[in-house]
Amino acid sequence: MAAKLLIPYLRQSRKKEVTISLDDQRAAIVAWAEREGVELAPEIVERGVSGSKSWRERELGKAVEACERGRAAGIVVAWQDRLSRENGLATAEVWQALERAGVRFVAVGDGIDTATGDHELLFSITAAIARDQWKRYRTNWLNARRNAIERGVHPSTYVAVGYRRNQVEPRVTGAARAGMSREERWADPVVGQLVPSEQAEHVRALFALRGAGGSWSECAQLMESRRVPNRKGEPFWLLSAVQAIIRNPVYRGEAYLRSQGKQAGDFVNPDAHEPIVDALLWRKAQPQQGKPRRSSEGALLAGILRCASCGRKLSPSGHYYRCRPRMVTGPACPAPASVPTVEVEALVTRGFFDWLAYRPVAPAPPDLAPFEQAVALAKADEAKWKEAAVAGTVAPEVVGPAYDAAKARREQAEQRLFEARQTAGLDDQRLTLAERWGTMSVPERRRALQAFEVVAHVERGRQPADERVTIELRGAPVADGWEPDVEHTLPSDQELAEKITAEFAAAGLNIPNVAERIAAWKAKYADAKIVIKPLTLSDEDKKAAEAIFGPLERTLRKRQREAKRKPKAAA
Repeated sequence: MAAKLLIPYLRQSRKKEVTISLDDQRAAIVAWAEREGVELAPEIVERGVSGSKSWRERELGKAVEACERGRAAGIVVAWQDRLSRENGLATAEVWQALERAGVRFVAVGDGIDTATGDHELLFSITAAIARDQWKRYRTNWLNARRNAIERGVHPSTYVAVGYRRNQVEPRVTGAARAGMSREERWADPVVGQLVPSEQAEHVRALFALRGAGGSWSECAQLMESRRVPNRKGEPFWLLSAVQAIIRNPVYRGEAYLRSQGKQAGDFVNPDAHEPIVDALLWRKAQPQQGKPRRSSEGALLAGILRCASCGRKLSPSGHYYRCRPRMVTGPACPAPASVPTVEVEALVTRGFFDWLAYRPVAPAPPDLAPFEQAVALAKADEAKWKEAAVAGTVAPEVVGPAYDAAKARREQAEQRLFEARQTAGLDDQRLTLAERWGTMSVPERRRALQAFEVVAHVERGRQPADERVTIELRGAPVADGWEPDVEHTLPSDQELAEKITAEFAAAGLNIPNVAERIAAWKAKYADAKIVIKPLTLSDEDKKAAEAIFGPLERTLRKRQREAKRKPKAAA
C-alpha cells in the first residue's frame, strides 16, 4: 500500500504580488521536505484568491477533506498566513478539522509542526497576527485608491473609449496643485489621469445622437461607421457596449470607486479629469428609468430557433422571433431572419409531435430484472462501505478507495438500466408527454423540447414559415411523411449471450444461464411483431390541437387563396 503524503498548499492573493510569490513558497516547502526526508503529494495552488475568503469555498477545503478521508497525511504551507486570514472562529475551525483527522500540519516559515508537539497556542497567535496584517493591507489598499481618486486618477482595468492615460509627469506637483483651478489641473494632468483622445469627438457625437432620441442600434451603427474600436480594440459594437458608454459617469469628468461592501461608502471625485460631454447632455442621453424589461419566459421557442444565415439564436420580439446580430456577439449576419411567432410555434410543435407519434410499441417489455438487480446490489454494496466509513470499523486507507469503487459501480449500473429503458421505448417522458402537454406551462414545454434536442433553422424571406423553417430533432431533420427505420440487424443468440455476460462481469456480477434466458424469451415472443402506431387523439386532445394548429392552418389557407387571385388581377 502506498504511503500517505503531505499536500503542499500554495496561495497568492494577487497575480502581481511579489512579496510572497508562488516560487518562494514552493522553494521553502521543497527545501523543508528534502531536509526532513518527507515525500510530498501533488501541490494545490490558488492564484488570485484572498485569504479572507471562507476556507471551505477554496481549494483548501478540498485538501482538508482529503485529510479527513484518510487520503493524505496532512498539509504543509510555507507560512501560516497562506492558509487563512479569516476571523478567529474560522481559523480555529481549520485547526480543529486537521486535529480531528489526526493529520500533520506544517508551517515552514513559522516553525509550526504538529509532529513535534502541540502548537495550537502558536497557531492561534500567528493566525491573529495574519488577520491583523490583512486588515492593515486592506486599509492601505483602500487609502491608496481614495488618494488616487482625489488626485484625479480613475481606477479601472480598461481605459474608457475616447480617453487615454497620461504618461508624462506634471509641471506642478505636491501642495502647489491645491491652488489650481480644475481647468488648470486638466491642462496639467498627473500620471495616470484620463485625457481626451482623438476618439473623443466620436463619443461626443454618440451622446448627442442618443440625447436627440437615437435608438441603441443607430448608436452602434454610428460608432461602426466612424471606425471607432471598442474598448477591446474590436471593430464591431454590441448594443450592450454602447449602453455601457452612455451610462458611464466617467464621460462627465467623474472618477469613482463604488463601495460594493468593501468600504464605508463610494469614493467619488466629480471633477477628476476633463469631461467629454457636459452634465446636461449626459443626463439627457440616459435611458428612461422604470421601463419594463422584456423576458423570454413566455416564448416557447426561445433558445430553439436559430438563424440559418449566421447560426445565432433568434430573440422573441413582439409577434416575431428575430435574429439580432447587434445584441448577441458573433460574426456578421448577411441575412438576419425573422418569423411570425404564432406560425413557427405551431409548426415546430406539430413537427415534434409527428416525430413523437411514431414509436415502437413492443409486444412486451424486455427483461429488465437483471439490470434492476445489478442496481440493487450496487446500492447495497455502497451503503455497506459508507456505514463502515462512518462507524470507523475499517481503516481509512481501505474504506476510502472501496467506497469510491462501490459508488462508481452503482452509477454504472444505474446508467445501464436507464439506457435499457430508453432503448425499449419505456422512458416515461416520451410516453406521457402528449397527455401532459395541455397542462404544462410554457417554460415546461420549452424544457421538454430542449430535452429532445429540438432545433429549428429559419431562413430569411417572405415565404410561408413552413417553407423557410428546417426542424431537427437530435441531429436528424424532421419532414413530412417521416417514419423511423424499423429494419434492425439482430445479433445471434451466442453473440447476445456473450455481450450480456461481459457487461455484467464488468459490473462485478455473475448472471448464470444467460443463453437459456435468451432462448426462452425468443420462444415466448417468436410470433410477435413490432408495430408502428400513431397516437390516437381524444376529443380533448383534438380541441387542444385545434387551439395550437388552427391559426397556422387558417393562415396557410388564406395565403393559398391570395396566391390564386394574383394571376387573375394581373390579367
